[in-house]
Amino acid sequence: MTEAEYATFASDPHIAGMTSVIGVALSDGTSWTWRVEKDVVDPSGKAHAAGGMSMSSSDTYEFDGGVKITLTPGTTVASPGGNPRGLVTLVDSRKITSCVFSQTGQPDRTCTLATRAPIVVRR
Repeated sequence: MTEAEYATFASDPHIAGMTSVIGVALSDGTSWTWRVEKDVVDPSGKAHAAGGMSMSSSDTYEFDGGVKITLTPGTTVASPGGNPRGLVTLVDSRKITSCVFSQTGQPDRTCTLATRAPIVVRR
């Protein structure tokens, strides 16, 4: 969550929660929606639940259905103690320069990331 989003969240008592969103544009022209800490949604609208994070020189975020997003440089490189919510700040500041999108049965594709407006849940 960015500083401005947090300020909105903290000042509006009607907001019960916010989910950070990152758009994932693949080199094949398709777009996916990454609801940080929750899931990634494919172009057909099917959600693939978050399954974990593998930390190394690049971070790989895993989702159901054999979907993986590998960031370069990884959040551990770009931000000590990197975490999924910190991705929004790293993507906004362009500290994450590229990614590779993997899916079982498909060739790997390069991808670019861009922040999108958060999903707001109201009381």
